[in-house]
Amino acid sequence: MSKENTFKYLYMKRPYILRLVEENKKNHFQFSTFNYFDMKITCILSAIAFGAILLAGCVKEGIETGNDAVAVTFTPDITTRVSGTTWDDGDAIGIFMVNNGTTDVVSGSGNRQYSFNGSVFQPSSGNDIYYPEDGSKVDFIAYYPYKTGQSGFSYSISLANQSSPTAIDLMTAKTVSGYDKNNTNVPLAFSHQLSKLIINVVKGTGMTSVDFTGMTVSVEGMPLTASFALTDGTIGNINLGNFAPRTVTAGVQYDAILIPQTAGVYSGRKVVFSIPGENDLIWTIPDATPFAQGTRNTYTITISKTGITVSFGTITDWITTDPATPGTVEVQTYKIGDYYPNSNVNLDNPAEKAKILGVVFWLKDPEQDGSGVYRSTQGKIVNLNEGISIKFYGGTESPDLLGLTAGDGRVNMSIIADYIPAYGRSWMIHFPAFNWIVETLNHQVGWDDARDRWYLPAKDELLSLYNAYNGGTGAANTTARTAFNKILTDAGGAQLFPDKFSYMYWTSTDDTTNNLVAWCIRFDDGTPALTARGFAARVRAVADF
Repeated sequence: MSKENTFKYLYMKRPYILRLVEENKKNHFQFSTFNYFDMKITCILSAIAFGAILLAGCVKEGIETGNDAVAVTFTPDITTRVSGTTWDDGDAIGIFMVNNGTTDVVSGSGNRQYSFNGSVFQPSSGNDIYYPEDGSKVDFIAYYPYKTGQSGFSYSISLANQSSPTAIDLMTAKTVSGYDKNNTNVPLAFSHQLSKLIINVVKGTGMTSVDFTGMTVSVEGMPLTASFALTDGTIGNINLGNFAPRTVTAGVQYDAILIPQTAGVYSGRKVVFSIPGENDLIWTIPDATPFAQGTRNTYTITISKTGITVSFGTITDWITTDPATPGTVEVQTYKIGDYYPNSNVNLDNPAEKAKILGVVFWLKDPEQDGSGVYRSTQGKIVNLNEGISIKFYGGTESPDLLGLTAGDGRVNMSIIADYIPAYGRSWMIHFPAFNWIVETLNHQVGWDDARDRWYLPAKDELLSLYNAYNGGTGAANTTARTAFNKILTDAGGAQLFPDKFSYMYWTSTDDTTNNLVAWCIRFDDGTPALTARGFAARVRAVADF
């Protein structure tokens, strides 16, 4: 327990402690045989009680946690959700609270450890950060991955061990606008501070897959260690060295996280391919080749008996579909029915299976691949879980016409979020279908469009889900429905339309003229149906990627 929490606990318990002291004093005089022992206990308890009493009139050193203290809540900024930004449970970050406009750490709030719980970053025991009680503005500097003992803003980088990208892929976030106790939530937008090299290996003349058996790869003459300033991103104290890149697929693909490098600064950089029974083959990286911060640099190396040929591929922004394992899963294209974020997930691996967020049911601007399958990097996913027997509206007051759209459930969630405080309504009582998603899936109280992933789909969005489930807009397709449900259940999810009596699913769209009804979609035949708002139907959440 931290010092602050210990003091708070003692303060709350001071009446009980004082009573113990008084009882002990009485016992001391009644049982003279134990005078010495009782005297020691009396002194100890009296000291604790005195400290608790003093606490009532003192301001604690460090972070203030009095009656007016407001704890800071940190969430990942998912405004870049189009690229599939997600975090994994347990991902730990370090946070510094600084005075607004400076890098001066507010007393007691340096390198506080917070871990992601599926929705927000929660403090580790004794690491809570509280806003200054005087209302002064502060900002926050955060980094990932967390380091125990990080006492200042100089972060040490070492790339010697590339086997676990999560341990070396430095990401940072910084706020500058100023927050105070009236702004409880702080979104943190993290960005990659290092660079990434991807090497695709191709068999050339005279080579077979057998020749690549036992091949090792070494990156040499590269910046190996450095210091990174969390305040402004400056990199210094660079030392060169050699390291082995990570083997993605032996003999096929290798990757490495690099310290950013500008053109013309380093010479002698090279990648060495060592094949048993053959001379080493070396790719000498031209001095003019940069590796810029936040980029993904892809090269194809064709290895032949006589040497190697290097084909420059692409330099793209380093965007991953799962920053929970940064640098391990690149931007993917998805087809309907794929798991998200990793469409190639191994369902027999419990750790991989647990990371499945949903199943793709709609694609934005899809294009055909070489096999004629439509794919896209953007679209919508359906959640694995389902709410049952939930009303659209549960209040005793006559419901209002809210103008909830037919095409965008996120907009509808925001309309509800604005309506509730303006008219004295509540999520739980008046909008239970929406609230099930807010509480159960987003783990929040209320809705924030910049923070929350899951929402109740609008009418058109839920029709798109039905079409994916049914294999199209035609008659009931039992084969397609069974296949889509198997995708859901294989991932541990609940199937759609589980029985003939449970076919009504709420949308987030109300009627334009009748305040007593809203739209459901029948999943037995795909028909939209205006339904009494007090009817208990099913709820399925969706999200954008």
